[in-house]
Amino acid sequence: SEVTEMHSCRLLRRSTDCQRRADGRHWADIAPLLMVSKASLSAVSAAAGKEIPMDRFRPNIVVDGPLDAHAEDTWQQIRIGSLRLEAVGPCGRCGIVEVDQAVGQRDRDFSVYGALVSYRGQAVFGQYFRPLLQRDSELTPQLEVGAEIEVLR
Repeated sequence: SEVTEMHSCRLLRRSTDCQRRADGRHWADIAPLLMVSKASLSAVSAAAGKEIPMDRFRPNIVVDGPLDAHAEDTWQQIRIGSLRLEAVGPCGRCGIVEVDQAVGQRDRDFSVYGALVSYRGQAVFGQYFRPLLQRDSELTPQLEVGAEIEVLR
């Protein structure tokens, strides 16, 4: 693609008549936004005795600031700039957290999944959110780096 400058990739979409089946009740794409705080990552890293890079968890919103670890787990509704978000639920982690994102290979020396289970008692890390769009609003909600978060509920 000229846009991505990756000439060996193609953009695909699923046909509307394609029946989608889940294994159990879990979808990997349960919501469009995954939020993790730096405080939560620091807590997991400290418990593991090793710095774990944020990219192992692949969030698209990273929260920084004076927060307690896992504060994002308690937020039901938040506002970031003009965008209101509603919590969908926790992110159950899969084996992809074992892959070193820089090289695309499994880390054979350290188990992030194991560290997470030892720390939290389960493989859950991060919260899914979905936007709450106002139908009559003149504003186009945007997420911007550095925007403040307001916890509504």
